Amino acid sequence: MKFEIEKERYGDFKEYLARKLTKETGKSYIAEDIFVNDKDMHDNLKNYYPTDEIPYKYIFSNTFFEDYKGHLKNVEYIYGDAMFDGSKLTNLGSLKTVCGCASFYDSLQIESLGNLRYVGEDLYLGENIKDLGNLQTVGGNLYLNGAKLSNLGNLHVIGGNTNFGYSYITNLGKLKKIVGNANFAGALVDDLGELKIVGGNAMFKNSDITSLKNLEYVGDNLDLINSKVEDLGNLKYVGRKIYLSNKQKELFKDKIYKDEKGFYHFRNDPNYVLVDDDKEL
Repeated sequence: MKFEIEKERYGDFKEYLARKLTKETGKSYIAEDIFVNDKDMHDNLKNYYPTDEIPYKYIFSNTFFEDYKGHLKNVEYIYGDAMFDGSKLTNLGSLKTVCGCASFYDSLQIESLGNLRYVGEDLYLGENIKDLGNLQTVGGNLYLNGAKLSNLGNLHVIGGNTNFGYSYITNLGKLKKIVGNANFAGALVDDLGELKIVGGNAMFKNSDITSLKNLEYVGDNLDLINSKVEDLGNLKYVGRKIYLSNKQKELFKDKIYKDEKGFYHFRNDPNYVLVDDDKEL
């Protein structure tokens, strides 16, 4: 990630941010609560490798916790990547926001994401993760990586791609929007729950899903071949092609048409207007 403020103005920035946070939150912040690492020659954030207790609440740096021996009782916000691979931390303490990527792929003892509510880029989970805690938004791809996670809890938005195939996920929780591709091939999920929007491809090969339920919008292709889907639910719009078995072609014959090249398409609702409650992504 890039940080646009020149080094000579770091002091002014910390004073300004402390005043702003104090006013907006009602809690007390001082400049010493804020850490800004130097930039490299490309204006990218440098890496921070803390080992002892971190006194800061806001960190502007890519942060690696592999050798960290303290707790996260102070840290609330990381502007940059947060890498917990190899960390001996047992919980995330007060951490609520990671603006870059967050990786728990090889975290040793963290089982829950706790108070973390927002990850701005990709999220890498690992086998130890059993609970997403308060997480509501992942701005990039979600990599499940064998996480012992049965449901997505409070997660509302995935801003990139995700693959539920051969994962432990059985329940999508409060998930409403996947901006990229959603792959349910081989997934244990049998109900799409509140999922309303898939911005990319939606794939259901060898899944147990029988109805698209609340899904209204697929921005790219919808692949239902070798799936159990027999009900298109609330589907209103498919951006490109729809791939179907012969049985499904007959079942959905009033809702599809074939183009001059022999490809099938969904008969989109001409009056449909997509209402997106999560416009930030």
